[in-house]
Amino acid sequence: MNDRFLLHNCISTLNIITPNEVNTKINYTLLLHSLISVIIILLLGICLGFFFSFIRNFAAKHNPMGANLINYITFLGVMHHELSHALLAFLSGAKVTDVKLFRIHHNDGALGYVAYAPKGNFILQSIQKVVTSIAPIICGFLSSYLLWFYIRPMAMENIWSICLFYYVLISIVLHMSLSKQDIKVMKGGLLVVIVLMAILFYFLKLDLVTLIQNYTAN
Repeated sequence: MNDRFLLHNCISTLNIITPNEVNTKINYTLLLHSLISVIIILLLGICLGFFFSFIRNFAAKHNPMGANLINYITFLGVMHHELSHALLAFLSGAKVTDVKLFRIHHNDGALGYVAYAPKGNFILQSIQKVVTSIAPIICGFLSSYLLWFYIRPMAMENIWSICLFYYVLISIVLHMSLSKQDIKVMKGGLLVVIVLMAILFYFLKLDLVTLIQNYTAN
């Protein structure tokens, strides 16, 4: 009897959660919605990258000279693309070993490239692989957002600033694409990132599913 009493006091003192209490504390609906929300966001980003990759590949296949000309004209977007890879590789902890922002002569078809080496444990390397692979989508979206909502009002003063604004914007958007190498590297850490993001979304209570349901209901 005394042993049972002491055990009860220890559990109360240490604030140990029993299995039944765990079930009441975990919101399984929110957890599922968090997982679905992460998948939706990643799918939207990846599909956007696929879309621009398809356009570029289609143009290169049916009109190689025209496609190359567009790539040369929008070299600023190519540089933004490669800088995105390099920046997010560095910020996520990977070691950037080589960067070529734009190559005029590219027999292998690569307008530029970033070479990096993942560092740290398996989880950190998974994050680095995914973040670096989809960097052009992330940075392209952020740059486009900043340009449209903050720079555009100031750029609408004359025809030259308007043309320059749309040139920069279109150049960045056209190169928000994913290469085959990006997709290959990304797959190596995608599952880990999905799980980590779902946990983060759960604790931050970020629920796109309920948001979409409320929006469609109205």
